[in-house]
Amino acid sequence: MESHAVIGALSLNPEVRDTFALSPDGAFVAHLTIEERSPASPAPVLQPGYERNGERPQYERHESVEILSATTSAKAAEYEVPSLPEYWRRWEQWNRSVSLLTYCDRGKYLVVSGGNGRVFILDTGTYRTHGIIDLGTVSLRPNERDSAGGDPGAESADVACAANADVLVIQLHGGRFGSGVVKLFDLNTAEGISGGDALSTDMLRGNTAISADGISVATVQAIGPGSFRVAVLDLQRQRVLRNISFNHEDLNSGSPHLWFLGSSILAVRRAGKWEEFLNLRSSGGRRKIDDKDAPPAMLCWDVASGAKLDSCSHLTNLNLGVMGVSTDGSVVLSDTGKTNWCRKCNHRDGKLVIEYAQITLWNRETGQAVASSQHLPVLHHKCLLITLFGDCEEADEAPALSLSQDGNAVLAYWPGGAEPVTVFYTRATF
Repeated sequence: MESHAVIGALSLNPEVRDTFALSPDGAFVAHLTIEERSPASPAPVLQPGYERNGERPQYERHESVEILSATTSAKAAEYEVPSLPEYWRRWEQWNRSVSLLTYCDRGKYLVVSGGNGRVFILDTGTYRTHGIIDLGTVSLRPNERDSAGGDPGAESADVACAANADVLVIQLHGGRFGSGVVKLFDLNTAEGISGGDALSTDMLRGNTAISADGISVATVQAIGPGSFRVAVLDLQRQRVLRNISFNHEDLNSGSPHLWFLGSSILAVRRAGKWEEFLNLRSSGGRRKIDDKDAPPAMLCWDVASGAKLDSCSHLTNLNLGVMGVSTDGSVVLSDTGKTNWCRKCNHRDGKLVIEYAQITLWNRETGQAVASSQHLPVLHHKCLLITLFGDCEEADEAPALSLSQDGNAVLAYWPGGAEPVTVFYTRATF
């Protein structure tokens, strides 16, 4: 990378959840902070959902967004997310790990939600509320009610929006949504758009992706043990245009990630062996990962014909896998830092050892690196001498990376604030 800028105005608190988003051109950084505090104490409450003497304590939640210049750290705008007590009570089971922050429609809108069951659409000309989507009032069609089931439990949402159009898609899970409800919205009016129910199923996996022009929406659906398909919805025709099938061995993951490359190509990330290991551990499974397992890669299909394309096969040195793609699909982000697979670590289950991180941007069609950063630090989390609950596993934490929509800037941050938030550019001056 030819230049970088440290966002000196940011001082991250490890007890506060942070979410970031780069503006489409990388000029600004949007920063969402979420704090949960007890009314009796100004300090953040780390686990506000616990019970004491059979009663759930009251807590207050504070969310705010600040917009900072990526080059000067100057604050350009600030937005306090409206907080209504009845929403926190109503959405007490809402998954508190959900944080939404994304730029849409050529940067015209910033979509914000901290997980309170409401999605706020901000006009980036003024950074004031343009519209509000209340997920608590989302109605379910008969086929969606059948797939959802209405079981109690935490509810969560995954959000994606068209980079160059005014369409927002929300994939809802848990509670009355089960594991398979997709809803579409018009960003200009915050009203619903028909068509999402065609993708709703009780077997949704991974994320939902939308093309840059807002015409195509894709989801991953499980169709059997270890088998999946990508369903592509054409919003103009209001029907599923294409189904693309693949299996678990193709992707090394039970929760694949999708991207549209522009509007005509659909990409699916193939996970590396270490990601499969983490997926297994998080789900309670255990399998030893062989060093010869397939490396991370990106697989691509033509949306119109469903044919598999070779234009992504040149990406052969992704190391820690695909972490972002530019809107037009020409630039791919990955972390190519130095890693080793320790086969004897974690009681011989294996462990990924990361010595350092490194940002690399690739030309998708040629497989050539177009920009790389210097070596970036990795946080090494050690075990205490005395472990109170179960076995302790040492871990290495690389920075979280985010690519701007134009592919010319990368944001890096370390959760907890051990290192400064930094934006890297592919050219010397912005």
